[in-house]
Amino acid sequence: MEILDKKTQRHSIFEDLFGLLSGSILFSVGLSLLHASAVLTGGAAGLALLVAYNTGAQVGTIYLLIGVPFFFLALWKKGWRFTLRSALNVAFVSYLTNEIPKIFKVEVQNKFVATIIANVLLGIGMIVIFRHFSSLGGFNVIALLAQERLNIKAGYVQLALDAVVLLIGLTSYSPRIVLISLVGDVILNMCLAINHRSDRYVGYST
Repeated sequence: MEILDKKTQRHSIFEDLFGLLSGSILFSVGLSLLHASAVLTGGAAGLALLVAYNTGAQVGTIYLLIGVPFFFLALWKKGWRFTLRSALNVAFVSYLTNEIPKIFKVEVQNKFVATIIANVLLGIGMIVIFRHFSSLGGFNVIALLAQERLNIKAGYVQLALDAVVLLIGLTSYSPRIVLISLVGDVILNMCLAINHRSDRYVGYST
C-alpha cells in the first residue's frame, strides 16, 4: 500500500476557508428545508428545530445557544484552533439559517422527499467541515471524539445520540413525522459513516 506524505496532503488556508464556508452553506440550506417541512432531525439541529417548533423562535438563534456548552468540551479535548473554527461555523450557520427565509421561499409538497434531500445536504455539509479540522458544535464534537479516541465511526455515534432527540420529538410531533425524520436521520448518518472514515480519507489542515 502506498503511504502518502502528510505534507503533500495539507489543506491551504484558502482551502480551509472555502471548505468551511461551503459546508456551512450546505448545512444551513438543509436545516432550513427541514424547518420549512416541519420535520425533525437529530443532534443540536434537531433540538433547535424542536424548540423553534414549540416556541416560534428562530431556528438559527436556538441552534447557536444549544451549541455553546459543547465548545467547552471541544476546547478541553480538541484545542483552541478546532474550537474557534467550530464556533465560527455555528455562528455562520445560525445567521444564514435565520436569513434564508428572507432570500428565498420554500414550499414543500412532499415531506418525505424533502427530508431525504435535506439530510443529504446536512450530511455532505458536515463531512466537508469535518475534513477541515472543524465541526458544527453540539453532538458533532462527541461523535468526532468517539471516532478519534475509541475508533467508533462518527456516523454511528451521531445516530445513537440522534435517536434520543427523535424520541423526545414524539412529545411534539406525530409518530408519522418522527418516522419520516428517522429515515432522514439514518440517511444523514450513513453519509457520515461511509464518507468520513479515518482509514480512507487523508487530509490535513494548515
